Amino acid sequence: MILIYTKVVDEFVNQILCNLIDHNFIKIGLSDVVKFGEISINDLCAFKVKTAFKEEFDLSTIKAVWFNGGQIQDPQIENISDELKVYLDNNYSTILEGYLTYSKAFKIGRTINQFECTKMDVLLYGQKCGFLI
Repeated sequence: MILIYTKVVDEFVNQILCNLIDHNFIKIGLSDVVKFGEISINDLCAFKVKTAFKEEFDLSTIKAVWFNGGQIQDPQIENISDELKVYLDNNYSTILEGYLTYSKAFKIGRTINQFECTKMDVLLYGQKCGFLI
């Protein structure tokens, strides 16, 4: 099984998904709410998650992971501040990314936390600050 951990689904990701139609894959994107199920890190390592589009599945069955800048959201909790929501989302992502990083699955790409600042990022920021770019 292949896990696609992506920030958003863009046209490039859609083209890749079309090529994977014959393969068993799961996509977790930035807009997906992911619920953790059973987590047991022992001899029989199990990490079960559930999304709106996929019933509970065990991440230990993943054979390959494509990190395309992904991040997950904590299940919806009402009546909390935006700062607390960001904090909980980051903790949730750290748990999942930690498991995936140290799993034996083949990995390619980087998570959203591992992206560096690019020249384009700096140019766009400079433009917002009033520089003539």
